[in-house]
Amino acid sequence: MCPMGLDIGGFHVTPDIVSKHLQVDGISQQQIDALLNPIDHQDAPLVYDLLRVLWTLPDAPAMASPNFIHAWVALQVFGRLAQHLVTQGNLEAGAIGTENLT
Repeated sequence: MCPMGLDIGGFHVTPDIVSKHLQVDGISQQQIDALLNPIDHQDAPLVYDLLRVLWTLPDAPAMASPNFIHAWVALQVFGRLAQHLVTQGNLEAGAIGTENLT
C-alpha cells in the first residue's frame, strides 16, 4: 500500500489505519508488517494475501467508535471489490480453480 494511502468511500485509508484494524482482527504485528511493508514490491502472492485479509474482515467490533466503524467499512468495501476483481479475473482466465477461492 502506498504510504500516502488512498480514499475509499470518502475515508482516507493509510497503512497505519490498516495496521490498527488488522490488529483488532487478531493479526500479529509481524504478519501486518510483512503485508504492509514488503521487501519486494512486486510480490504478487503477498499482495494477494493482504487483499484476502481485507475481504475476509468480519463486521466491526460492537463497541467501536463511529470513526473506527467508518474506516472498517471502507476496508471491507475495498476488500470485497478486490475479491471480485481478483477471483473473477482468475476464473475467466482459468488461472485457478474454484477450490482455491476463500
